[in-house]
Amino acid sequence: MPSYENGRLAAGVAHDFRNVLVSVMAHAAILVRDHRSPPEHVVDAQAILALAEQGADLAKELMSLGSDSPHVPSVIDVADTVISSAAMLRSILRGSSSELKIETGRTHARVFMDRTDIRRILFNLVGNSRDAMTSGGTVEVRVDEIAVEEDCGGNSAVFVVLVIRDSGAGMDEATLARAFDPFFSTKADGRGTGLGLSIVRSIVDRVGGFVRVESEPRVGTTVRVYIPRISSEP
Repeated sequence: MPSYENGRLAAGVAHDFRNVLVSVMAHAAILVRDHRSPPEHVVDAQAILALAEQGADLAKELMSLGSDSPHVPSVIDVADTVISSAAMLRSILRGSSSELKIETGRTHARVFMDRTDIRRILFNLVGNSRDAMTSGGTVEVRVDEIAVEEDCGGNSAVFVVLVIRDSGAGMDEATLARAFDPFFSTKADGRGTGLGLSIVRSIVDRVGGFVRVESEPRVGTTVRVYIPRISSEP
């Protein structure tokens, strides 16, 4: 977790970035409302507006690092959140030859956390998958539930599992061992900060969950995010 001083620095940068995004959102909204805009331009402007709103939400989360304000979680359905984020996730893959496959089944995957945090997890992991599939492929996003044994007495807890699987370059054992290190990245300069997985683990640790990663060179990577389930009722 970042120190308070580092948090204040991140919050300051996020504040300035959020101001830029507010301007982007305002201009995109003008294009959406302009009746002279061609239909295809309106669609693009709506996508820009949606992504800028997501970015503003993420900046707001970073701003909270520099304050004493606690997170305010609520009961959310992970499957519903994944479905409602589908357009954003497909936008992340836009421009690549990769496709997105979402499977949520009939599970009522209810957890107690901030909905924005679920989207941050998705944003980071799908972005990582896109970058790993330079020749294209499929990113699978699935929501499962699983009982995990907690001790030798047979006691278990049920977790919602958010699974992100890709068919990309994968990682060897040495790279996988450092995958959660802050600022560690195998991407070319300017392509990534190396914070994606460390942010994901920080979010999941905060709610009492854990993350597991399986990867093999030239085969792909599977990330499983385990979040404590609070209810199976619809």
